[in-house]
This record gives sequence, C-alpha cells and structure tokens, in this order.
Amino acid sequence: ITFNCEKNITQESLIPIEKINAPILLVSSVNDSVWPSFESANYMEDYLEKCHFAYPVRHIAFRHMSHAAVTKLSLVYRLAFKTERKFPKECRAEREELCQILLDFVRKW
Repeated sequence: ITFNCEKNITQESLIPIEKINAPILLVSSVNDSVWPSFESANYMEDYLEKCHFAYPVRHIAFRHMSHAAVTKLSLVYRLAFKTERKFPKECRAEREELCQILLDFVRKW
C-alpha cells in the first residue's frame, strides 16, 4: 500500500529548495511504502542540478530500509513495515550506514 502517491502536486505544495543556502543531503528508500521518496529525491537532485545550485547535493538511496529512514527504529516500527520484517539484517546495516553518513555530512558542513 502506498499512501501518498496519488496526491496532486501544486505550486503551493512545493518547497523552494533552490533557495536553500547550504549543502543538501537527500535520504530515500527504494522500498518506501508511504510516499515515493526515491523518485522525489531523484527529481530534487535533477532540479537542483538544472538550477545550478551553488552547494553540494548528495542523494543516498537505501535498498531495504522502509519509510522510517532513521538511525534507530523502535520494535513497533520494525514490525509495522513489511521490508523491515523481511530484511531485518539489511535494514539494521543500512541504519548503521545512515548514521555514519549523517555524522560525516555534519562534520564536513
């Protein structure tokens, strides 16, 4: 089930990401069942490139992690998402990788 894929995108619903004055780290999941985070992050990355965005943009897409792309996830959420139940080791490894990526991003900023 995908909850937010059928919503209409309007000009008012868009965040003017091209006005951000800082590096951007986009985190998405190919298995996001709540909204199309992978496709949205790809779109934002392409859009910023076309706008000649002045800061670095990095998109990290995880293969197994669910919509809950956070470094620590409670048992309730691990049980709630199918991909978390199906690939627990892979999701745990991706969370560890995400933690390191976030720390590195902040240190370099």
